[in-house]
Amino acid sequence: MKNCDRYKVKLSGSFVQIIEITKEKMGSYIVKSKIDIKNNPTIIAIATRFKGAANQELDLLNFGVESWNQTRKEHPQLQPNLRNANLRRANLSQANLSGADLTSANLRGANLTSANLSGADLSGVNLSGADLRWADLSGANLSGANLCNAVVCQANFSEVKFTSANLRKANLSGANLSDAQLSEVNLRGADLRWANLRRAVVSESDLSKADLRWANLSEAQMIRTNLEKANFEGCTVDRIFTSELNLKGVKQLNLAIAVLDNPTVTVDNLEVA
Repeated sequence: MKNCDRYKVKLSGSFVQIIEITKEKMGSYIVKSKIDIKNNPTIIAIATRFKGAANQELDLLNFGVESWNQTRKEHPQLQPNLRNANLRRANLSQANLSGADLTSANLRGANLTSANLSGADLSGVNLSGADLRWADLSGANLSGANLCNAVVCQANFSEVKFTSANLRKANLSGANLSDAQLSEVNLRGADLRWANLRRAVVSESDLSKADLRWANLSEAQMIRTNLEKANFEGCTVDRIFTSELNLKGVKQLNLAIAVLDNPTVTVDNLEVA
């Protein structure tokens, strides 16, 4: 966007107009696009600021997902600042929020299906009851985040930092948690069936009553973790490292270990694996 210092928002009846102010026009307004508030089902009811190169910022109000994504595509250097934003129950399905600063934002009950949140800062965010199915959160920071009762099955959480996060009773079935950092995390009663926890580090966390049937725990580390009454039946536990676990009441039958020329060897004890 040459010779452009700033975008502004102008409300006109039931429309939101995205205004361009250029140096050449000496402050005159050029309407870049407008969105019908009444007829747009994917309005993001927030005010936000993009920060990029020097002297460039973009203020957006009630921006639809399609227009939002197009703007990010055209100006990839601009990063959204959504700190403390109230996005409760917002429809952000397929929104490109990669690299966004969502620190302490309220996304309770939000629809984030297939959204791109890779590399985003979601520390302290409230995602309780949110729908994150098929969302990409790879490399994101979810330290201190609340995902209690969230639906995140089939989501990509590879290399995510979950320090002190709350995932109590979250549905993580089929989720990719490979290389994730799960330190001091509450996963009590969580659904982790078929989840990929390969090389994940789970330390000082609570997985009591969690369902990990058929999950992949290959090369994972589980240290000083509460697994009381958790279900590990059918898990793949090849080269898993365990230390100081609470295994009271754990179901751990038919644990699979990959062995050369015989990939279906099974054991019935995590510590043996």
